[in-house]
Amino acid sequence: MFLNLIIPCSTSDADYFFDWFIPFASANQFSFKYLVILNGSFVQLCYQELKIESVTIFSITRPLFPGQARNIALDCIDDGHLAFIDARTIVSSEWLQFAHDFHLNHSESSCLGSVHFLASRPWHLPLIASTYGFNQLSCLPGSVIHRKAFSRAGYFLPNVRAGEDIDWIWRASRLQLFIDCEIPPALKYYLDPDLDIFYYLRKWFRNYSCTSGLPYVSDTQRTFYAFFLFVSASIVSYVWNSLFAKWNELSHLYIPFISRTVVSVFILLYLFLRCIYLPLKKGTSLMDLLKTFYLVVPISIALDVVKLIAFFPPLLRNSRSFVK
Repeated sequence: MFLNLIIPCSTSDADYFFDWFIPFASANQFSFKYLVILNGSFVQLCYQELKIESVTIFSITRPLFPGQARNIALDCIDDGHLAFIDARTIVSSEWLQFAHDFHLNHSESSCLGSVHFLASRPWHLPLIASTYGFNQLSCLPGSVIHRKAFSRAGYFLPNVRAGEDIDWIWRASRLQLFIDCEIPPALKYYLDPDLDIFYYLRKWFRNYSCTSGLPYVSDTQRTFYAFFLFVSASIVSYVWNSLFAKWNELSHLYIPFISRTVVSVFILLYLFLRCIYLPLKKGTSLMDLLKTFYLVVPISIALDVVKLIAFFPPLLRNSRSFVK
């Protein structure tokens, strides 16, 4: 039984994908099978070189969501292990050896993969520190999963632009389908050097807009609770002296400079947790954080504002449903 590697690839990633995949598949040192799902307006010349027996290509002229593309490949596999790779991830020889050994030694088991995000430009360092982090991040790419797991946990959500992979991992984890084993060698993902910060802000908005209603998302409410706690505390501090102390400085309820004190405490707490504690926890070195802190702060604030805006409509819908 072969190990099948499933790789969805859209038009925008085609050039990058074929540059690394053609020599990679030609080597095929472990005799893997490759199922590539091309979706979008492809020119056939771009993959005519892939006349390789181990590679099967499905060319879909319309754009597909990631879950749709992966589900097409799943329908072609009846049994055995399969692994997922993204078009922009870089596969190491260590991961290939791990996948090969896992496939041979764990007949019907599954394990999660991981990815390591890397900078292509200097400003990517504060971006990664504010988002993914520099530690290995558990994810679907790099996972080695037995086909039977999809019979139990179901297929990927086909109609969402983002989050279908985390949703499936959440469902599979609840069924305890992943075994405890050594952490697989991480796939590498270099941020695209041609994209600017506004691309990532749009991506952040798109991803959180798409995933905010999915059941695995648990930080939606916490985000708004923290936001409204800040707003409420600020309002209370603003009216405290007039409402409770009647602006009498001799009153034991009078608190000098209460408004600026409360706001300052919240700002300092946010900066510490969001821009110092979390980046360090996610693997950013102290030296890199000190060098890029002046960028970590505005990037973190911008991303959090985008996230809050993306979460707002679903929260309103949930509130109206609760009222009804």
